[in-house]
Amino acid sequence: MLDPLAIIASLTRHDVHFVVIGGIAAALHGSTTLTADLDVLYEREKANVSRLSRALAELGAQRRDLPDGVTVGDDERSLWNGTNFLFTTRHGDLECIGETPSGRFTYAQIAAGAERFDLGDGLVVRAASLDELIRMKRATSRAKDNAEVENLVALREVRDAKRR
Repeated sequence: MLDPLAIIASLTRHDVHFVVIGGIAAALHGSTTLTADLDVLYEREKANVSRLSRALAELGAQRRDLPDGVTVGDDERSLWNGTNFLFTTRHGDLECIGETPSGRFTYAQIAAGAERFDLGDGLVVRAASLDELIRMKRATSRAKDNAEVENLVALREVRDAKRR
């Protein structure tokens, strides 16, 4: 069962530079769509990859994006040699995205417009803005993402109406 708070707490403890994207980010903005994993866009900088490696070790992360029987290290070097990874952790599934297709959405770009959410107990996380989530979901052209775009647009309309 997914415990995104535990995963976020570990990433935060290790000072990993990341932004929550995907379903959990949508939920932070008020979406009620369920998700089975935590998606994060992480900074592809050497020191940050090292911090991410330590956080993944603490989480007991195992790669789940490899064919049966194929194993690779989950250490810092392996992380540096790749970009996007699917992990199973003791707190649920985690997708670490270092590079989006065609470089459409960079960490720097998404982080610049990210919103901060207080999750309680001193835990604060940055999540992609509603506008960026909508752009990312539209870019995938997946049926499930197209449905979520409608939800996110409605949430944005409610938010904007409250600001008037």
